[in-house]
Amino acid sequence: EPISVYNNFIVDLNSKNNEGQNLLHLACLHGRYDVVNILLKRFGSHEMDINAIDFRGRTCLDHAWTWLLSLSLNENEKNDKLKNSNISSGILFCF
Repeated sequence: EPISVYNNFIVDLNSKNNEGQNLLHLACLHGRYDVVNILLKRFGSHEMDINAIDFRGRTCLDHAWTWLLSLSLNENEKNDKLKNSNISSGILFCF
């Protein structure tokens, strides 16, 4: 298991929760482009498994799309949220 130090915290990059999700899964699931960006730029695929699959068979990219789709049924509101989050372009760029 890759262990790294980030801002004086010891981070196990591939540790998983009880649903089999790692840090990248959770960042994508919650629309945290800033965290996704840090994880991928700082650690990248050489230190963490960016293709990991959780216990439901979902990848990080699956979770990113789930978050995008869950924003709202209202197209205007969805577009505003996407513009403010930068996750739509960021997630696709990162993967």
